Amino acid sequence: MRIYAIDLSRDINDEFFSNLKLFTGNERPVSKRITEIAIELFQNIRRYSSTLTNAKLEIVNDQSDYACRSVNTIASSAVTALTEIIRHINTLDRNELKSTHTKILACSLQTKNNNPGLGLYRIALRSHARLNASFTQLDADRFELSLHVNLAAPQ
Repeated sequence: MRIYAIDLSRDINDEFFSNLKLFTGNERPVSKRITEIAIELFQNIRRYSSTLTNAKLEIVNDQSDYACRSVNTIASSAVTALTEIIRHINTLDRNELKSTHTKILACSLQTKNNNPGLGLYRIALRSHARLNASFTQLDADRFELSLHVNLAAPQ
């Protein structure tokens, strides 16, 4: 098993893309999907975290299988909404997922707001798999969110 851990103390830059290309080798379609998922996970971490302290973003390669994992601290007030969004995403088939993503995106463009959860829909679309989230309470105000996404074969 190989793991590519991304330093979240800095923004994702050209070094990230170069290192990711080396990590995935000649698997261009896989590299593209992983890059898109990693960027969405990074944006979710930046959006929901009050701090990047202890935040992690990893790409895991186990033989020919890939997965992305993110861990970050979120406010307890965000847990219910994130749980509901993830639960809803995991109930949708591929066509429903595309349709819902398009509707949310159109609404976001009309209102010029970045709709919460849009990135999670993108992650599900690009990974072709369920989102596996767990929430661990750290104290009354904070939870640790661990999000694990396997890359399934495109359907």
